Amino acid sequence: MATPRTALSVAELAESIGVSETVAYGLVKRRDFPAVKLGGRWIVPIDDLRAWLSQQAQNKDAFCNYVDRPSGTYGA
Repeated sequence: MATPRTALSVAELAESIGVSETVAYGLVKRRDFPAVKLGGRWIVPIDDLRAWLSQQAQNKDAFCNYVDRPSGTYGA
């Protein structure tokens, strides 16, 4: 039986949240984003990612400003 995944690579992060790898790399470099650099590789613990996304959903304006969406298009 396979062990459940506990972390994502940057490419997997991008695919799982529907953003480009460029945006995903921008996220992992943020101080408030739950990423860990092991050697030369960034990984994102899945449970921490879920918690971070939930927190961002509570603060929609901060997240919208980060991804540079035009005003009024959150959730569109």
